[in-house]
This record gives sequence, structure tokens and C-alpha cells, in this order.
Amino acid sequence: MRLVNLATADLAVAGRNGLPQPVEDGFHGVAIHWVAESLPRAGRRRKLAPTVPVPTWMLQRVRFGALNLNRSEEPPADAVTAQRMVRHAYALAASQHPIPSDTLVFFEVCP
Repeated sequence: MRLVNLATADLAVAGRNGLPQPVEDGFHGVAIHWVAESLPRAGRRRKLAPTVPVPTWMLQRVRFGALNLNRSEEPPADAVTAQRMVRHAYALAASQHPIPSDTLVFFEVCP
């Protein structure tokens, strides 16, 4: 698992899946983005033209109140606190959704 800041990421880091869309709806917290693991098809395959599968970006939002020790909705004051909040948000997201261990995970801190 590799956590990458969405604000500083570029397409070279993202690879073939591209970049997820940033959260723009007034959310205040940490957003975790990852590509859902595609399940292999069962049965025979027909001969079709090769296509590139469109990635399905998963999103888990964690509000600052769930990440602060005092349950306040305050954004992180410094880089060390922001890193702690991102790791905590990833742990909460991974406990609720299966995130493949070898996937590239993007995060964004939405103040």
C-alpha cells in the first residue's frame, strides 16, 4: 500500500488507472480513494476486441471529528498531525472496506 497526496499527484504516479476526482462538495475531513479490485470473469470468453477496463474509484470519507482525539471538527494544525490523521483515516476505511494491499491509495485533506 502506498499513500499519495492527491493534491501533489500527477499522471505518472497514477499509472493506467488515472487520477480520482477530488471531493468538491463542502466536505471537511480526509478522503481516501482507491481502485476497486476487479473480479475475474467466470466461464468462456468470447473473442472480442481488446478493451481497457475503466477503473472504479472507491471513496471513503472520514470527518475530522472521527480523527481528532477530542472529537473536534478542527483541521490539522501541522504536517505531523495531518500525517497521523491520514493514517488513521486509512485504517478506518480499510476496516470497513477491503482495500487490496498492493493498490495505490490517494488521500486528500479537505479543510
